[in-house]
Amino acid sequence: MTPTQEFSIQRRAGRAAPLPCGRSVPISPDPQSLTTTVTNPRPPTNPFKAGDTVDFGFTVTHGGIGTVAGVKINDPDVTDVVCPSTTLGPEGTPSATTTCTGSHVIQPNETLTGTFTTKATAIGAYNGVTETSNQTTTSVPVAVETPHLTIAETASAKTVDVGGTLTYTITVTNTGKLPIAPASITDNLSNVLNNASYNNDVTATHGTAAVNGNTLTWSISNLAPPRSPAPPSTGRARSRTT
Repeated sequence: MTPTQEFSIQRRAGRAAPLPCGRSVPISPDPQSLTTTVTNPRPPTNPFKAGDTVDFGFTVTHGGIGTVAGVKINDPDVTDVVCPSTTLGPEGTPSATTTCTGSHVIQPNETLTGTFTTKATAIGAYNGVTETSNQTTTSVPVAVETPHLTIAETASAKTVDVGGTLTYTITVTNTGKLPIAPASITDNLSNVLNNASYNNDVTATHGTAAVNGNTLTWSISNLAPPRSPAPPSTGRARSRTT
């Protein structure tokens, strides 16, 4: 009868484990896990506005043996994340958790829905293998902004002699905090052209203007807010009295 032996192997390793008989059996890699939570350490008393800075805390926890190195946060909207430690120790030890910090400046186009939501994951390496955490989100309140457009019409003179030229200026200004893309206006010139002839000389400082029949149209692909370097857009139409 061939003698037999039984072996009980309890080894946490990512390689083959040797047996007393000289053979080895493969051992599955240790299960590793990274979990991430995101908090806003200083919740606002009022909703954030465009231009405000929102601070975030990213807590990363390692669940497993050994150490995870090169820990960092991936978040498309928070790019200045700093982690006090990029190496996490074994599960259950004080070094298994670290809290990273970062911030985000609310952009004008992020004020349309009333909330800003961050989406973060943590990554690190265990024995050369990249570990990725769950994606976690947190939302903060944002004051809703609405587009504002003002239109002003002026004439170059209060009166004009027959045969003279009168210039009408229509100024379109984005008075809000959001870009208006696209922006356009139409203006019925019937009251002007009933007693005058149009000189076919409409111009626009920005965008495109045209007169078709008695209607002036103007459009632009993006009308920037006043804090942007782009100046307000203006359209001019001239008509000669008869």
